[in-house]
Order: sequence, then structure tokens, then C-alpha cells
Amino acid sequence: MTTTLVYGLAVAGRAVANELVLRGEKVILADDQQTDGHSEFARSMNSEIVFKPSIADLRAILGKVDRVSPAPGIAESHQLFEASRKLAKPMMSEIELAYRFEQDSSSPRPMVAVTGTDGKTTTTLMAAAILKSANHNAMAVGNTETPLIAALRTDADAFAVECSSFRLALTQTFRAKASVWLNFAPDHLDWHASFDAYRSAKAKIWAHLLSSDVAVVPAHDDVIAKFAQKSGAKVVSFGQNTGDYHASNGVLMCPSGEIMHSSEMARSLPHDVTNALAAAAITIESGLAN
Repeated sequence: MTTTLVYGLAVAGRAVANELVLRGEKVILADDQQTDGHSEFARSMNSEIVFKPSIADLRAILGKVDRVSPAPGIAESHQLFEASRKLAKPMMSEIELAYRFEQDSSSPRPMVAVTGTDGKTTTTLMAAAILKSANHNAMAVGNTETPLIAALRTDADAFAVECSSFRLALTQTFRAKASVWLNFAPDHLDWHASFDAYRSAKAKIWAHLLSSDVAVVPAHDDVIAKFAQKSGAKVVSFGQNTGDYHASNGVLMCPSGEIMHSSEMARSLPHDVTNALAAAAITIESGLAN
């Protein structure tokens, strides 16, 4: 039986623990905050729980597990990371575990994915709305209210996945048919070990693409474009005035023609338009919204 240390018991951590137990696996739970709610959750999982373990306690726990799934809020500077590396324990984020489980199913459902410093949630919700308008029972998941792993047991037939750098950093196989990196600016340096680590985590959205997949990039961002080109996938651009997906005289355009007029949008400020173009790009290029 596989045993996983789930460290951090907010929404994502609890969703991971719940899915693992439903799959017949064993979990050991840990959190740096001792609360009655966490204790009650552990009892409901029939699982061992440890609060704010010392490094010695942590090493002992790691000796009993096969893998580690840190919650998105557990920073790279946390002792868990170094201890796991020293003991060669694989670390997997919530979206990595969810992706592996979905790929192991008899009929894996398609995904589009969104990352970036700003605009992730809006673009993810827009992408899900576009998929729904194309008659998909799509769900927006990830950083939103529902983690991807919690959506696996729903009747959704497609997923729009919001991917934070925290979740992407600990992926080894995750990929989406079409994915966009919206923008990049220094942020979350209290979580990542360095600026380069933050950028590398974002780039992992394209680390495992196939040549048949699509990487969507902001027009005129050469740094992001270089990461996309390294993926070997098809590269498509979006931008306010230029790009494969762009706006012209108030009309949102794609390579095959008009998508919609900006006046049809609830809000049409420049960033709203670029987010809509990015959402259109991943849904159309994935083949899910044609």
C-alpha cells in the first residue's frame, strides 16, 4: 500500500488526503498549525496527524512514506523540502497527483491550463465559460474554489486548470492540450527560493508538452516565448493589437476570423480583452471550442 505524507491541511491538502484514502492508500497528515478542525479531519480519515514536527520527527515520518504532497502554501524554504530531498522522497503537488490519476482512468478528460503573475483566475473562468458555451460540462479548477483533484469524481467532461507556480513547481508529468503563460513579474519570492526558481516553476506548464500540444504566449514577450519554443509544441501568440489572437477595431480576432465584439463583454478594459483573447486561444487551439 502506498503511503503519502500530506503536509498542510487547507483546501488542497484535504482534497489530496481525501482522494488518496478513497483510492485505498494510506496518508499521514501534518500541519504547522494545531487546530481542532485538523484533528477532526484526521479522525475522519482514520489517519495519523503530526503538528509542527521537529526535523527529527519529520525525518522519522519521511522514513515511513513513499511520497510527499505539500500544500501550495508550504514554501520551498520549509524544512520539509530539504528533508524530503535528502531522503529521496518524491514530492508531488495536488495537480500532479490529480493529473496522474486522471491519465490512469479509462477515458482521460481534456484540460486547458493557465499560469501567469496576473489574470490567472479571470482567464481560467473565461476559458471554462467558453467551453460551456461549446456544450462541454467544463469546470474551472486549481487555485479556484475546487482543486483539480477534488473535481475528478464529478461528471465534468473538460477542465480549465489554474496553475500557480506553487503547484507547477512540484509537477513531473502534468500537461494540458493547450496552455497559456499570461505574463511574468517578480512575485511570490517569499515562497520560491529565488527569482529563477519562480520563473522555472512557471515554465513547467510547458515542460511535458507533446508536439501536438499548443503553447500560447503573450505577443512581444521574448522571454516567455523562448520557454514555449523549447517545448517543441505549436506556439501561438495573443495580444491587444498584435498576435495570432488580437483585437482590431473593437473586434476580438483569431486566425480563422472574428470571435466577438468587445462590446459584448461585461467589461472590456485592455486587460479584460487580453485575458479574453488568451482564454479564446487555449480553448480554440485545444480543439474543444471549434
